[in-house]
Amino acid sequence: MKKRFLSVLLTLFMVLMMLPTTAYADTAYCDICGKEVDIDYSNYEYLNAQFHQRSGYCQECGSFVAKPRSEHNWSGTATCTSGQTCTVCGGTSNPRGHAYESTVTIEPTCTTDGVRTYVCKNDSSHTYTEPIPATEHNYESSVTTAAACTTDGVRTYVCKNDSSHTYTEPIPAAGHNLEKAEKKDAGCTKDGYEAYWRCQTCKKLFSDEAGTVEIINPIEIKATGHDLKAVKRKEAGCTEDGHETYWRCQTCKKLFSDAAGTVE
Repeated sequence: MKKRFLSVLLTLFMVLMMLPTTAYADTAYCDICGKEVDIDYSNYEYLNAQFHQRSGYCQECGSFVAKPRSEHNWSGTATCTSGQTCTVCGGTSNPRGHAYESTVTIEPTCTTDGVRTYVCKNDSSHTYTEPIPATEHNYESSVTTAAACTTDGVRTYVCKNDSSHTYTEPIPAAGHNLEKAEKKDAGCTKDGYEAYWRCQTCKKLFSDEAGTVEIINPIEIKATGHDLKAVKRKEAGCTEDGHETYWRCQTCKKLFSDAAGTVE
């Protein structure tokens, strides 16, 4: 008798073990059977971010009876890339997602890219970087050496973004701006000069039109002196005055009382 009882218990245990562990027994009203019946429920299934649900079937006719839903029972902590897990249906919630903030960790220069670093506020181990394009040069120029008539000047360029970035370029010499001074002939007592050219920029004097022969002063033409010719003494008459001997310059036509031409 005792052995038979143990055998029945063992058989019942094996039958229970063979039943689906995912089913849940309950009662509900079945429209097909028209009465309250036992219900077999399936496992909970994920429905949406708030609820899970399970389907119920009549144990007598097998028809669908109900699909009740309930809120998730979340476990764990959501991260940027993974959500929480429901302990009932095994579904997962949406991850929190990244919330990046950025800072410039390396400033760009004229010739090299900088770096902007992004760090997630939800998890500081989540980072990434992106380049900040080089700013390129932004030059301003000034004349550091003015050009002369015959020598080049210098224009210097300095980058406003980085004053160590500079370069220079020549300013071509302008050449002389020559204006001719006409020749002045010498007189009897005054010197003259040859034609010359004066640069209106540098004020230098040149003896040639090309400005290749520089001179300090115009080339002098010495005074020739008087070219005197004597006019003999004329005696006075009864009605006409006479005159003493005098000398006339054949060049300037001036008259002198002496042969040296000193007393005009």
